[in-house]
Amino acid sequence: MESAQLASGIATRPCAQANLLSRDDVLAQAAVARQLPVLALETQPEADAHRRQIPERIHRYTVWRALQADAEIARRKTVDAINAGEYEEILEALFELSESSDDAELFANVMIFGRNVAWLPRLKRYLDEAPSVVNVGAAHLAGPSGLPALLADQGYKVEAIRLATAVTQKNRVIKKSPLK
Repeated sequence: MESAQLASGIATRPCAQANLLSRDDVLAQAAVARQLPVLALETQPEADAHRRQIPERIHRYTVWRALQADAEIARRKTVDAINAGEYEEILEALFELSESSDDAELFANVMIFGRNVAWLPRLKRYLDEAPSVVNVGAAHLAGPSGLPALLADQGYKVEAIRLATAVTQKNRVIKKSPLK
């Protein structure tokens, strides 16, 4: 890889079975089938700019950490938290897997919360223009700086709903509140 930054993005993602599509591919296919636009919350250069704010040593540690024997246990814990809709646990896992709490805080502030704030104007426009499906990583949903909280602060009604699936998941329905 050209850098630890690029390698960490790959090392922290498990390989899927060859016949499975990514969540992005599944949603993109559904959008195309329904003749709906696929819109991004950020451009690749914008995402890269956030990633460059993270020191190379943190990306290197992430690669090293992903290759440790207990990485699968941490990944399973994260998957279980996502499936249960326990997004705060995703942030806890981030802190547990970081070399230090300062590194975890920097990463969360830049790559999660900073991006949430940057995405908010586009996200609000998309939600106001038409019914929307928003696809973000689970860590972007957690806490007072998570997208649901930021949207609620902007007058959107955000409510958790449960869908019956093989594993029960929490999803969020977002509507503009008539009060604001």
